[in-house]
Amino acid sequence: MIKKVLFLFLLLLAVSSVSAVDYTINETDFENQTDVDMAGYTYHAFIVINESGEYQVTANFANNFSSIDNVVFLIKDTENVTLDCNNMSFTTNTIFGPNYLVYAYNSSNITVKNLNSNWTRDVILFENVNDSKIENSEIISERYPIVLEDSYGITISENTLTSDTYPVYAKSDLINSTISGNTINNTCESTSYGIYCDYAVINSIMSENTIISCADSSAYGIYCGDYFENCTISGNNISVNGGSFHAFGICCDEYILDSTIENNVITVTSETYNAYGIFANEHIQNSTISGNNITSTTITSSAAAIGIYSELDMLTSTFSGNNITANSNHYSAGISSNRYVQDTTISGNTINTNATHNSIDICVNRDLTNTNISENEITAISEAYNAYGIYTFGGKILTSTILENNITANSSTYDAYGIFADGYLQDTTISGNTINTNAVDDSTGIYVYDYSIVNTDILENAITAISGNKAYGVYTENYHIQDTTISGNNITITGDTNARGIYSSYYFTGSIISNNTIDVTGNNSYILGFNSDFNNNEIYGNILSSLGSQAFGIYLSGDSGNYEFYDNNITVAGEGSEAIKLSYWLSGPNSNIYRNNITSEQSYAIDIIHCQGVRFYQNNIDGLINNGTNNYFVSSENITYYYNGNPYSGVLGNYWAGYLEADTNGDGIIDTPYTENYTNDTKPLAGIWGVDLTSNAPKVDYNDGMIHITEENFTSVSPYTGGGSAYVVITTPGYYILDCDYVNDSSIYKFIVIESDNVTFDGNNHWLNKTGDYVVYSNTENMLENVTVKNLMTSSSIYITASNSNVSSNTAQYVGVYGEYNTISSNTAYDVEVSGEYNTISTNTVENRFYLAYDDGLNNSIIFNNTVNSIELIGDNNKISSNTVDYIDMEGDWEYLSNNNTISSNIITDYIYVYGDYNTLANNTVEDEIYTCGLYTIISSNTVTNSSDYAIDFDGEGEGAYATVFNNTVLASEYGIRLDDCDEDYSNISYNTVYSSEYPLIIGDEVTGCNIYLNNFIYTDTVNISGITPGETGKNSFLSPFKIEYKYNGNSYSNFLGNYWSDYSGTDADANGIGDTYYLYGCDDESDYLENDTAPLIGMWGIDLIPYTPVTTHTTRSSGGGGRSYDSDISDEIDSKVIKNFVSSATVLFGNEIDQQFAEELRERIQNAEGFKISGNAVIVGGPKANPFAREYNDQFEMPISNDYPGENKGVIQVMTIQDNSGKIVKSYTIVYIAGSDRLGTQAALEYFKTLDELPDGPIMVEWTANGPVVVE
Repeated sequence: MIKKVLFLFLLLLAVSSVSAVDYTINETDFENQTDVDMAGYTYHAFIVINESGEYQVTANFANNFSSIDNVVFLIKDTENVTLDCNNMSFTTNTIFGPNYLVYAYNSSNITVKNLNSNWTRDVILFENVNDSKIENSEIISERYPIVLEDSYGITISENTLTSDTYPVYAKSDLINSTISGNTINNTCESTSYGIYCDYAVINSIMSENTIISCADSSAYGIYCGDYFENCTISGNNISVNGGSFHAFGICCDEYILDSTIENNVITVTSETYNAYGIFANEHIQNSTISGNNITSTTITSSAAAIGIYSELDMLTSTFSGNNITANSNHYSAGISSNRYVQDTTISGNTINTNATHNSIDICVNRDLTNTNISENEITAISEAYNAYGIYTFGGKILTSTILENNITANSSTYDAYGIFADGYLQDTTISGNTINTNAVDDSTGIYVYDYSIVNTDILENAITAISGNKAYGVYTENYHIQDTTISGNNITITGDTNARGIYSSYYFTGSIISNNTIDVTGNNSYILGFNSDFNNNEIYGNILSSLGSQAFGIYLSGDSGNYEFYDNNITVAGEGSEAIKLSYWLSGPNSNIYRNNITSEQSYAIDIIHCQGVRFYQNNIDGLINNGTNNYFVSSENITYYYNGNPYSGVLGNYWAGYLEADTNGDGIIDTPYTENYTNDTKPLAGIWGVDLTSNAPKVDYNDGMIHITEENFTSVSPYTGGGSAYVVITTPGYYILDCDYVNDSSIYKFIVIESDNVTFDGNNHWLNKTGDYVVYSNTENMLENVTVKNLMTSSSIYITASNSNVSSNTAQYVGVYGEYNTISSNTAYDVEVSGEYNTISTNTVENRFYLAYDDGLNNSIIFNNTVNSIELIGDNNKISSNTVDYIDMEGDWEYLSNNNTISSNIITDYIYVYGDYNTLANNTVEDEIYTCGLYTIISSNTVTNSSDYAIDFDGEGEGAYATVFNNTVLASEYGIRLDDCDEDYSNISYNTVYSSEYPLIIGDEVTGCNIYLNNFIYTDTVNISGITPGETGKNSFLSPFKIEYKYNGNSYSNFLGNYWSDYSGTDADANGIGDTYYLYGCDDESDYLENDTAPLIGMWGIDLIPYTPVTTHTTRSSGGGGRSYDSDISDEIDSKVIKNFVSSATVLFGNEIDQQFAEELRERIQNAEGFKISGNAVIVGGPKANPFAREYNDQFEMPISNDYPGENKGVIQVMTIQDNSGKIVKSYTIVYIAGSDRLGTQAALEYFKTLDELPDGPIMVEWTANGPVVVE
C-alpha cells in the first residue's frame, strides 16, 4: 500500500501554519497490480498515481514480466506530481512489450527524477502530458528510454541515457520543450539516433548535451523528421560514427527556420558514405549558425564530407564564427547549398576542406545573391582534383560583398580557384581579400567561367596564383568585363607556360584598372590581356612587371578606341617580351597613352600592328618601337611643364632612352625629331618625364618649420592603418599646411589621414573635394591626442577620433568628432556630429543639425553660441546656452535618457523636447512649445512667444514629476501650462504669466499634490475659464504655502496669495488686492480650498501686486530720519538705500582670499561659500572656479561666467530669483551674482554695483579700465 504521512510545520511568531503531504512507496507496493482501462486498452499497474503530491520510492524493483501491458508507475489524469525514485534500482529482462517502467497519461506538471533502470523495453512514456520534467536519471534500455507522444512543454535534463534504438524519442511534434545537460549514448548494429523527433521541433531548446551515436548503418546525433522552427540547439557535444551509410550530426528532413544552432562541438565520421555536420533536406531560413566546431570525415573513395549543408536554399541567415573541417577521400565542402544563397551573411568562419576529389570551402549550386562573405579563413586542398575557396556551380554572384577573407586553394593534380563564378559576377564588391592558389594545372584568384563580370568592384585584394601550367589573377574565360573597377590590388602570378594578371577573353568596356601592382612570371604571359574589343576604358596608376619570354605588359586584340593609359609603370623582361602591344584593325577616336614608364629589356616597348589614331606623349620609353601608320607621338595641345626650374608651355612628345640629340634653347625639347620606324616624334623630350621635366613647380624650401602639402602629394597613395589608402598619411607630429586646392570627385581614396598625436592640419583656406567619404580622417580604432584641423574648405566630410583636440574654422558638408576635451568651434557645416565627454561646441553655423548617435552619448559638454537648425542629442551634464536654433530635441526614449542638463538663454524658433531627470530649462525664448518628461525638472524664466498647442507641457514618471515651473511668460498660446494626468504630481507652478485662447492652465482629474500660486492666467477669448476647464483637479493647492510680503496701491501687506485670473469678477472690500470670494476652478463647492483658488488676486502679480521684502535690522544704524534701518556693517561706499537694504538682508559669499577682500568691501560679516545651503537672500562674489556656491548656480544665470567669458578685465552684475523647495513651505530668494573672468573683472563689477540705485532688471557687463569700471554696451 501507499503510506500517507502528514507533516505539520509550526512557524513560531507567524499568523498561520504550513502543511505538506508526502507519499512513500516501498517493496509491499510492488506486490499487487491493478487493471486500469486506458481508452479501451487495459494495463496492469503496480502503482497508480491519480492525485497530486510528492511520491518517494524507497525500494528496488526487479520483475521479468511474462506478459505484456505491464506498468510499474501509472500516472493518470492528474497534475502536480513528483515521482522521486531516489536512485532505486529497476530492472527487467523481458522481451515482451509494451512493459513500461513509468507511463504518464493525460496529466500536467509531472516530475520524474532520480530513476536508475536497466530495462529491456520502453522505460518512460509521456502521453498527452504537458509542462513536465524527466531529470537526474540513469536509464539503460534495449528500446526507448524516453518516449514523448502528444506531449508539450517537456524538460529532459541531466539524465544519462543508453540505448541501441532511440534514447529520446518524440513520436509527435516536440513543442516548447527543453532537452539539456544529458549524456546520450547509442551504439547499435542498424541505424542509430541520439535524439529522434518523428515530426516537427518548435519553440524548443536542445543544449549542453553529450551525444554519442554509432551504428553499422546510418548514425544521427539529433534527427528531426519534419522541420526546426524557432529552436535553439547550443553547447552540445555530438559525436557520430556511421558504418555502411550516412552520418549526420544534426539532421532535419525538411527546413530550419528562425532557429539558432550555436557553440556545438560536432564530430561526424562515415566509413563508407557521406558525413554531414549540420544537414537540412530543404532550406535554412532566417536562422543563425554560429560558433560551432564541426569536423566531418569520410573514409571511402566515393563519399562526401560536408560541414553545413542545405538541399535547397540558404535565405536571410547568418553563418558566423564556426570552425569547420571536412575531410574526404572523395568530395568535401565546408558550407554548401544545393540551390540559392540569398540575403545571407557568412563571416568570421574558419573552414578547412581536404579531399582527393573536389575540395570546396563555400559551395553554392545556384546563385549567390545579396550576400556578405567576410573575414573568413578559408583553406581548400585537393589531392587529386580541383580545389575551390568560394564556388558557385551553374549560378551567378549578384549584388554581394566578399570582403577581407583569407582564401587558400591548393590542388596537387588539377585546378585551384580562390573565387569561382560559373555564371555572372555582377553588381558585387570583392575587396580586401588575401587569395592564394597553387595548382598543377589552372591556378586562378578570381575566375568567371561562362559569363561576364559586370558593374563589379575588385578592390585592394592580395592575389597570388602559382601553377605548373596556367596561372591567372582575374580571368573571364568565355565572356567580357564591363562597367567594372579593378583597383588597388596586389597580384602576383607564376605560371610555367601561361600566366595572366588580368585577362578578358571577350570584350572589355566602360571599366577602370587603376593603382594595382601586378607581377607576372612565366612564358607566353600577359599582365593585362584583352582578346577582343576594348572601348571606353581607363588604365592608370598601375605598377606592371613581367619576367618570361614572349610576354606582354598590356595586350589589345580587337576593335578598340576611346581609352586612356596613363601614369603606369610597365616593365617586361624576357626574350620577345613586349611592354605594350596593340594588335587590332579598327581604331576608335580618342585613344591616348601618356605619362607612362614603358620598358622592354629585350624587345619592343611599343609594338603596333594595324591600328591607327593612337596618341603617345609624355611617356618614358626604353625599348624598341614598331609603329603602324597614322599614329601620333606628340600631345594634341600645349602642356605647361617645368624644366631646370623654369616654366614652359608647348606640345610635348616622349622621352626615348638613348636618344641624346641637342636641345639648343634649353627648353627640354630636343631639336631633332625622333623618327625610328616611322615614329615621327617631333617634340622628343631631353630628359625623363617626371624627373627632369615635371608638371609641378620644383619644391620650395620654405624653411618655416611647417610641412607643406602640395599638388605633388595627390599624385600617389599610401596605405593607412585599418585598411584603405590615402594621398597623405600623417604618421609623425608636426604642423601640416595645405598649399593647393585638390578636387577629384571620382577618387576612391581618402585625401588626408591623421595617425599621429600632436598634429595640426591647416587647410589654409584651400579646397579639398571628392564625392562621398572623408577628405580628412583619423582611424576610429585609435584615439589620438592634441590634433587640430582648421581653415579647410570642402563640400565633403571631416571626421576625427581624438581627445584634447580642436576642429575649428572649417567649411564642410559634415564635421564629426569623437573623443574627450575637444573644442569644435567656428565651423560652417551642413551637419555636425560630436560624441564623448567634456567637449566644447561653440560659434558654429550648422545648416541642418548638431547630433549624435544614441549609443555614443555626449556628456559634460558645453554647446554655446551656435546657429543651427536643430540640436539633437542624448547625454548628461551638458550646458546648452545662447544658441539660435529651430528646435532642441533630447527626446530619446526610456533606454536613453538625458539627465542633469542645463538649457539656457537660447533663441528657439520652434520647440524644446527633453527626456530625463534633474534638467533645467531657463531664460530661453521659445516660439512654440516646451515639453519635458522626467523628474525634478526646472522650467524657469522662459518666454514662449506664440504656441500653437501647449506652451509648457511636462510629464513625470511613476508617482510624480516634482517639477518647478517658475517665472515663465507665455505671450500667446492655445493652451498654456498643461498637467494632463501624466504623473505631473507634486510640482510647483508659480510666478508665471500665461496668455491663452483656450486654457491658460489645464489640469487632469488625476493630478495631485501641486502648488499653484502667484501666476497670472489671462484668457484672450470670450469664454469663461472656469466654465470650460476639465473636471475636478484633485488635491492641488491654489494658495501660496506661506505668507507673501507685497504692496498693493502703495500699501504693504502680508497674506497667503493665490493667482490672478483674468475672468475673475469678485470684489475686494478691504482693498488688499485679494478677492472676497473664491475663484471656482475645478469645483463649485466654495469650501474646497484644494480645488479652488481661495485668495484670487484682483490685479496681476508683479504689476498691480508687487513683491516687497521688509528688512530686519541688527543694529540701530539708520539711513536718516524716517528711513528704513539696515545693518551697521554695510559699506559706507554704498549710497543707495535700496542696495544697502538688500545687502543687509543677504549673506555675502566668497570662495578664495582675493574674493574675500572684495566681499569685505560690501559688508564686514561675510561667509565662505564652502558647504553653504541657501536659506535667504545671497550675494555671490567671485566666479565658479573658486566659489562653490557660484558653481552650483552659474549656468542658471543669463550670462554664465568662465575664464573666457565675459573676457579679460570684464565682469557681470546679474540678479536671479530662485525657489527653495526643500521644506514643506516653498520659499523665494534673490541672488545677486558679482563675478568676472579674472580678478580685475570681478573688481570692476563690484565697484560698479556699489554705485547702483537699485537691483538691475538684466545683466550689466562692466570692464576695468585705467579710469575705473566702465559699462560695456
